[in-house]
Amino acid sequence: MRAVSTVADTLVFLLLVSAAVATLVVSPSAPTPPRADPTAETLATTTLSVPLQATDGTDHQRTASGTPAGLLGRAALANATLDGRRLLPGSFPRRVALAVHDARPVANVRVVARWRPYPGASLSGRVAAGSPAPRDAVTDVAVVTVPSGIALDTDRARAAADDGFRPLARTVAERFVARLFPPGAGRSNLGTDAARARTAPRYRRFAAVVGAEVRGPLANRSATTARDRLADALAARLTTDMRRRFESPRRAAAALTLDTVRLAVVRWR
Repeated sequence: MRAVSTVADTLVFLLLVSAAVATLVVSPSAPTPPRADPTAETLATTTLSVPLQATDGTDHQRTASGTPAGLLGRAALANATLDGRRLLPGSFPRRVALAVHDARPVANVRVVARWRPYPGASLSGRVAAGSPAPRDAVTDVAVVTVPSGIALDTDRARAAADDGFRPLARTVAERFVARLFPPGAGRSNLGTDAARARTAPRYRRFAAVVGAEVRGPLANRSATTARDRLADALAARLTTDMRRRFESPRRAAAALTLDTVRLAVVRWR
């Protein structure tokens, strides 16, 4: 009987060990994602200079200086599109993207700057520095915002919304056009032949996209009239877009984000 008991005890022991082995699963710890926050902080605190393309027919070298985050914000506006068509000519967005790409503290980082006056708008700007992360990479994302340079007057926006979609769209269009064609600035000046030669292509490109007529103002060197026509044509397009996306002008006004550019910093390993 003792032999039978010993055999039974051994069988029970082996069964228990087998069950333990079957149920003991060692899960590998998930890779710790890299931190994107330090990179975002670097983009917002360091300084970068970007060489600009000469537009006056001389070899005079100009530069744009600022934080990488701020320059990407400017580049996103300069790279704005309406229904996928770019509004302005020029290489500034590409130059900024390349400069930020080269200045990244580590190679496994991608920064995407996006601007929209409201969610889902047909008018938007985007620029990216760095290649996308590999599909199987472990990623971390940090999101920061920088000023777009377009002031958002919420009281004025609400007052415009009380009068309907068109007045609100006109307010947005005016602010946007004034940002791209600042009154008195060199890139919007039409006062001399040399200035007009530099800036007229910007007006013409924008006008062609929004459907504005600016030949008369350009011939008369009237930057104010040219800007007004650009804003009016853009407002017509935005009015249609807002009606499609929002239940009321008030809701559209509450959703405005034209004063900020959103930067997504992606880091991976």
